[in-house]
Amino acid sequence: MSKVLDRLCAPGRKPVIEASAVAQLPHPPDVVNLAFELEICDKVTTNSKDGEKQSSSELQKIEFNERKTSRLSRIFDRVTGLAGTKYTFFLMLAALLIWAIVGGVTGATQTWQIVIQDASSIQCYISDTLLMRQQQNNSRNLLKLVCQLRSRNRTCKRLLQRVRQESINGSEPISPVQVNIDKDLVDAADLPVENWYDRICNYVVLAIGSLVSFVVYWAGIITWIALGPRLQWGNLWQLYINTATAVELTFTTVFLQNTRHRHTQYLEKCLQSIIKADNEMELRLRELTEDIDPNPTAIIPPDVVTKGNRAIDYYGAIMGSGAGVVISVIVFAVWIGIGPTMQWNSNWWLIIGTYTGLVGFVDGYVLRNDHFRANAFADVQLQTLADEDAVLCEMLGIPVLTETVAPKNSLHRRISQALGAFLSLPHAVLASLVVVVTVIIIASCMHWSETGQLICNTPTMIIEGFLLLVLIQAHHLSNESRRIQFKGILVRRLMINAQIERLRVNSSKVTLHDTSASPVDGAESVVV
Repeated sequence: MSKVLDRLCAPGRKPVIEASAVAQLPHPPDVVNLAFELEICDKVTTNSKDGEKQSSSELQKIEFNERKTSRLSRIFDRVTGLAGTKYTFFLMLAALLIWAIVGGVTGATQTWQIVIQDASSIQCYISDTLLMRQQQNNSRNLLKLVCQLRSRNRTCKRLLQRVRQESINGSEPISPVQVNIDKDLVDAADLPVENWYDRICNYVVLAIGSLVSFVVYWAGIITWIALGPRLQWGNLWQLYINTATAVELTFTTVFLQNTRHRHTQYLEKCLQSIIKADNEMELRLRELTEDIDPNPTAIIPPDVVTKGNRAIDYYGAIMGSGAGVVISVIVFAVWIGIGPTMQWNSNWWLIIGTYTGLVGFVDGYVLRNDHFRANAFADVQLQTLADEDAVLCEMLGIPVLTETVAPKNSLHRRISQALGAFLSLPHAVLASLVVVVTVIIIASCMHWSETGQLICNTPTMIIEGFLLLVLIQAHHLSNESRRIQFKGILVRRLMINAQIERLRVNSSKVTLHDTSASPVDGAESVVV
């Protein structure tokens, strides 16, 4: 029973992230291996000291303390990645265009409006699940990378201490050098401009996430409310706003997935440059010292969370996993099964829209809460990495580098950040549950009539539509910050590499006087 209880409580439990970087050992020029850190490589390498061939996995492995993913999880991840591509985005735009054309031909009937509302609710429901998965994967991968970089920093610090003690004791301080930076990373606050599609998406992100967009959105809602008396506050009046918000929700959810996908691709390009420079940093120091000890293990313990946030994590883990898919399949199967009983009438069509709309409404707040906390935790870990980089810079006589200046803190940015932080509180998630329970009680009192279901859909769709605008803006702001941090990591490593290379050229090769010294602390674990 204890094992069953532990399994039931497992979803949402943040694991300990633990990893060690692959040791970059000196090799002849034709077999230099600069392995990409996010893949576990098991290649045959040659030790330049004795010429014996060894498996790199015998010297050092990257191991993360997480369970092996199931086939269902791997399929889920592939679907999540596919949902963020531009092809999916264009397909959704084409579907909206076809729907609009059909409405123009048929006269925008009530059935036409209900179709887009149901389709939008289902699509948003699925998108929220995929966004949750995408968010969790990106956060976990970033923390893995930080572990690997900190693992190598530990080794580089140890090797630098040996170099200073054995070879440069009493010499003049090493003067800092200037390093040329890759032109693609010069302006860290902008997206990489590759083609017309990226340029258009960049402008759309700025437009959707702007304060002007927020004002226009609520101006439209106020206008709709003002039309209530003329339309006698009837079902048609509610259908109008539901249709408008359904179109907005469909576009923003798919566009948010696409934006995250593009940003992830850009950051992966940055990571390749960072990892290459990081590998070279270790390799050059090992060439100086002929050291072959493995890199230590870096550990990032999970962040301490409140009971409220733990409950949110539990829900998010369920919805962003295969369990959420199974629940969705069961719900849709039941809905289709009761179709003949309800004679496929309007109420039957509205049922699935009501369910997915209410669940999607809560999911929007959960997504925002998880995004805010994951970014804050990642910022702490990246700052720790920056502090360790500063130690290496000081050891080499390089002035401690400051981060690139962030974009101006305008009124719009301050308002957006304050609004995003407020909507990310656990109390906001609790408030969304209160709203859902309230509209369910109202609809139950109205015997789940068409009007009752529209009352369930209308306020939740309005708030969810605005919440997605806030989420896009929040992602844009955090992406700017993340790029600045990544650029700082790369710049520091390029300067450290240049200084190590200068040291290698200007000094004779280090000869270790005491090879039988006590073991170094290469196998220790350093807790982040």
